[in-house]
Amino acid sequence: LDIHKFNNIYLGIPFPVRKTNVAVLKMGSNVNVKQSTSSDNSLISTSNFVNDTEKNKVLKSNYGFKFTSAENTFATDEFGDTKSTGFGLAFMYNSNPNDKFGLIYEIMYASVEDYSLLSVPVVAKYSLTKRISIFAGPSLTYLLDTDVDTSLSFGFDYGLAVDLGKTLFLDAKFSKGLNAVDDYSEGKVNTFNLGVGFRF
Repeated sequence: LDIHKFNNIYLGIPFPVRKTNVAVLKMGSNVNVKQSTSSDNSLISTSNFVNDTEKNKVLKSNYGFKFTSAENTFATDEFGDTKSTGFGLAFMYNSNPNDKFGLIYEIMYASVEDYSLLSVPVVAKYSLTKRISIFAGPSLTYLLDTDVDTSLSFGFDYGLAVDLGKTLFLDAKFSKGLNAVDDYSEGKVNTFNLGVGFRF
């Protein structure tokens, strides 16, 4: 029975009918009707497209801040090392062109027992898993409230970060001083930080 033709001529009133495929399976006294429409198929395709888009969606960039502990070491070959502890606060910008590689721009202020410092590292990030990533790159540190001969320290930073959720993360970072900031002792400034931060 072609229900489309029947509906179009019923009472002589033409009207559009959505095409419907009907399959009837008769087994004894039980009748099962299976129905599918083109609009259902379109809805399923659209849903699959949205799901695939969400899965492949990559967060391009985000901002964040973190609180850190700070352990600064004034390292010398002749006079030994002098350690100072304190705390720090950092603001960062994360640029993520894909789900593996990214860049982190950071400005951190830290205050320790003998002096304070302002550090600006720019590091490259590589994601080992969805939650664990490593990073490394150069940094520039300006020493405040100190009597050293050179206030600028060039360093190399590297560390590890662990995401605890969509916004919360932990990281550990070591900054190795590359140049002497004191002419007499030839001391270099090394810094170790443990931080907890938030992204938004």
